[in-house]
Amino acid sequence: MNDLIVLSSLAKVYTDMPLDLSHIIKSGTMLINDTYHFQVAFKSQKGYNQLDTVEVLSDLGDAVSVRYVDYVPCDITVEVPNHDTCEHPAPGLFPDILKPLPQKVWTYPDMWRAFWITIDGSKKDLKPGKYPITVNVTCGGVVDTATFNLEVLPARLDEQTLPVTNWLHCDCICQYHGVDFASEEFWAILKNYLTAAVKNGINMILTPIFTPPLDTAIGGERLTTQLVDVTVAGGTYLFNFDNLVRFINLCRECGVKYYEISPLFTQWGCKYAPKVMATVDGEYKKLFGWETEGFGKEYLGFLGELLPLLVAKLKELDAFDACYFHISDEPTPDVIDNYKICADFIKEQIPSDKFIDAMRAPDFYKEGYVTVPVAALLNMEAFLPEKIDNLWGYYCCCEQRTANRLLAHASYRNRVLGLVLFKHNIKGFLQWGLNFYNSRHSREPINPYATSTAYGWVPGGDAYVLYPNDDGTVTESLRICVFADSIRDFTALNMLLKKYTRGELVSMLGFEDLTFFTFLPPYKLLEIREKINRMLCE
Repeated sequence: MNDLIVLSSLAKVYTDMPLDLSHIIKSGTMLINDTYHFQVAFKSQKGYNQLDTVEVLSDLGDAVSVRYVDYVPCDITVEVPNHDTCEHPAPGLFPDILKPLPQKVWTYPDMWRAFWITIDGSKKDLKPGKYPITVNVTCGGVVDTATFNLEVLPARLDEQTLPVTNWLHCDCICQYHGVDFASEEFWAILKNYLTAAVKNGINMILTPIFTPPLDTAIGGERLTTQLVDVTVAGGTYLFNFDNLVRFINLCRECGVKYYEISPLFTQWGCKYAPKVMATVDGEYKKLFGWETEGFGKEYLGFLGELLPLLVAKLKELDAFDACYFHISDEPTPDVIDNYKICADFIKEQIPSDKFIDAMRAPDFYKEGYVTVPVAALLNMEAFLPEKIDNLWGYYCCCEQRTANRLLAHASYRNRVLGLVLFKHNIKGFLQWGLNFYNSRHSREPINPYATSTAYGWVPGGDAYVLYPNDDGTVTESLRICVFADSIRDFTALNMLLKKYTRGELVSMLGFEDLTFFTFLPPYKLLEIREKINRMLCE
């Protein structure tokens, strides 16, 4: 084998495209407790062949790991008018799955593949210094070598304070792994998802007090995932919070800092109640759902009894201050009257500064119903003039011209997020798909290894960034690792606010022209982080 090239983490190595040599790097820096990624691309000029060995040599011990970048199919990249935003606009195979090294690694004629190298300083504080990292690949008895020079700098990265949520879908865990919700098997597997999420900058977890009324067909149901058990006896509601307590305690054990209580009303406007299951006079059945008016007397009466007890339990757990509550996801201005009824009712029990909802127009903020609006990046410029103290952001399938982590987008569109959030003083971030393994409206489960578009519903990669394994573990995607780097960029920038103003940093580091619709080249993003690291050591 004659081709072994070190590339940055912002490269994507496709099987059907020439290697982009602009991503070649020789060195980099990291802080002693930070994480750094790079890649080694390989190709055999002998064509179809099997690698004998792959080894990584350094003085960094078990802080260094190597994984194999595998591919996932994508039949829909983005909408045709947005093909110019793509690195690979056509359907095909996309590099994303970061697998443990398989026993056999094959090379193919004229086809590049890649290894993903991670240096994880969170496992142990690394000693400052310069560390050559050598990758040896043996094929047919011939050894090829590539070397990357890492410098560990004498500064520590602060703990992340930016709330970041990517929605955890408990029903998808149960369906894929074949376990019952709240069973011992479920808790063990959930821990793997939580650990992977927190490791990658996701410190807020969607907490399903009832089955979340999200991405569900009207009249349809998602698998029940309800942390609050309800009993009705003689017309009286009784509530058991044992599973909620266990959920929160497990989240804490895994490093979660914030809890995002699932929506109390259905998506897009509060019209209906979420599915609520209960044991009624000994029979387990549906108490509320699509048949129940969301702002009707029956369901609001139920919430009136539940919420004081829920708040008391969260305070008992010392978790209430870390909680945020959803009314209805992505409400539109035409349903603002319905939203007002529901929000006004909830405000009797929960302070309105704890209401967060994703939305595309600032009407709900201006009317005083939401004090923590989560604005779509595509529509963020409508929110900025309002001078909102606690403005969050989100992206999903529609944000094809802003920062995003879609499979067909270059990784610089993923990595730039941290700089954009910092420049505009955005206070939190949401994305809907940590592990959504369902089709559109959750009509059926999907295999995320076979379809990255939820059976042709969303652009590839929108619905998930973790891959489930049959043994209950999870495999990270390339995209979640780059996303985590962007959040670490934000944290590092925030540390410099002790010495500089936000405007000074934006100007000094050269991203004053960055907007929600403009980008920086990959080398510039890496260069900015290098400068930040050096400044933190001054």
